[in-house]
Amino acid sequence: MAGVHPHHASEWSQETANTLCRLAERPQVVAIGECGLDFNRNLSAHEQQEYAFDAQLALAAELNMPVFLHCRKAHARFAARAVALAAEAAGRGGALLYRHA
Repeated sequence: MAGVHPHHASEWSQETANTLCRLAERPQVVAIGECGLDFNRNLSAHEQQEYAFDAQLALAAELNMPVFLHCRKAHARFAARAVALAAEAAGRGGALLYRHA
């Protein structure tokens, strides 16, 4: 996998996107992630997390790759994106959801 964890979403940039795209071309990278929303510790602002999450979902869709998803204390906002992802992912690689209890 290759991706940007929600805790590091504030570091997302175009260079990050370019690097992630290059990494995704490697055969050992089988999914984009761990990406998502984590509003528990708020190490990155919610808006930054949502932007990085959306960018990674778009990249995964573009590359027809599955995603490894992360959600913690952001269920309503995550669910809205997950529904959109499920609609986009129909017939693609799919998604794996990791949820903290």
